[in-house]
Amino acid sequence: MTDREQLEQEIDRLKYELSVTIPQEIQSAVVMGDLKENSEFSEIVTRRQFTSIRLNQLIQRLTAYKQINLNLISRDTVGMGSIITVYHLESETTQVFKLVLAEISSEESPLYIEITVKSPVGKSLYNKSVGDTAMVPLPSGKATYKILNLLTIHDIQNGT
Repeated sequence: MTDREQLEQEIDRLKYELSVTIPQEIQSAVVMGDLKENSEFSEIVTRRQFTSIRLNQLIQRLTAYKQINLNLISRDTVGMGSIITVYHLESETTQVFKLVLAEISSEESPLYIEITVKSPVGKSLYNKSVGDTAMVPLPSGKATYKILNLLTIHDIQNGT
């Protein structure tokens, strides 16, 4: 399932919760009597507020996704949506990054670290290919990454 499909599925779930589940729970709480002293009602109202905020955030992310023209994203260099495996030359460690727009940043993943296109690491890796080296300026010096593997957004959507 693609990020966009997961996003659409989560939006549908939250819309259902706001339009069906929470109203049913509110109705049940109303039946219990005095709403001022009903902690269950208070919890439901708070959950409705958080769910509404989360739904709006996800709709903004989906809107940002829909504005992306995949034809403009490279098929063989680091671009938006790419998952990049790099070797950090200074620390001699391997890291995996996913290049995202800030508006589309998703939940944390154990598989990779999300970096934005505008971050120092994102800017340094952008448009690079497997085998290329990217130098990232840091306040304490620099970080140098060698690109070991690259999955572009096209590869990910095709399941490769």
